[in-house]
Amino acid sequence: MTWNYRIVKVKDPEWSHNNGIKYGICEVYYNENGKPYARTEDSMIDWYDSEEEMLHDLELMLKDAKKGILEDKDLKGLSEHLNSLNIKEEELEEWT
Repeated sequence: MTWNYRIVKVKDPEWSHNNGIKYGICEVYYNENGKPYARTEDSMIDWYDSEEEMLHDLELMLKDAKKGILEDKDLKGLSEHLNSLNIKEEELEEWT
């Protein structure tokens, strides 16, 4: 069995954007004839409203990943950081 990462377009009635169409990157598995037959349930990254939006974010992720590795011990969790600023996570969503 072979597999690779592929962009998958999914119709999801619970997805409230883009008429229920979402895009993600999944592990896709192939049979002995090379035909895709299965995928991981969840996207390896977030789901997106469009292929273009997803590819844009992936390019940014790759560019940023090349900046070096950060040590987890040197970072605060987002909730902890927001609490230190007296900001609720719901308010953060309004800024993004």
